[in-house]
Amino acid sequence: MKLRLLVSFALLGLVCLINPAALRANTVSICDGISGNIVVNCGFESGVVGSAPLLWTANAGFLLHVGTFNQVVASPGLVNSGNNALQFGNFDSEPPAGISQLLTDTSGQSYTVNFFMFDGGASSQDASAFFDAQINGTNKVALTGVTAPATYTDFTFSFTGTGSDTLAFLADTTPREFYLDDVSVVANGAVVTPEPASIVLLGSGLAGLWFKRRHLHQKA
Repeated sequence: MKLRLLVSFALLGLVCLINPAALRANTVSICDGISGNIVVNCGFESGVVGSAPLLWTANAGFLLHVGTFNQVVASPGLVNSGNNALQFGNFDSEPPAGISQLLTDTSGQSYTVNFFMFDGGASSQDASAFFDAQINGTNKVALTGVTAPATYTDFTFSFTGTGSDTLAFLADTTPREFYLDDVSVVANGAVVTPEPASIVLLGSGLAGLWFKRRHLHQKA
């Protein structure tokens, strides 16, 4: 019996080692099923409703109203998929509420970012409201209370990895909050630029093949 339990725990450990996503509390968001997604807690399923999302870093603006304006929510009408989504956005006059995640990626590799969002106050058209999606502090998607959608909409942008990049979302809105769900970051094909060492090895190999072929031709 003890041997059987030990084998079961060993197999479970092997599964988690091969697939770290198996450690996530709930894998019910559509982003969890995207192969190669390097975002953790991509659908905000891990953690406690009414608090800041786990495995994301909340900024000072987010913590200013955490549990009220800024929090993980579970209301069906506010969720794109799974059980949870993120609600956030401070008053226009306050520092923006934001979350970020440090991504470990490959330098020179192209990545595609996808996320779903909508503006809970879109009907009021608060022109001062904004929602930004950023990489390393640079806006890649910038919406206002006038241009942000009133229902969940899929947004996409690309960036080139540096080996360590920060994905962030920031928002301010006076009437009602913004909602975010199903964030994914996936590599696009192979790395465009080879490492210098790889180029040297490739050149050495080609030179060796050329020398060998020439040597055999001379012997014939």
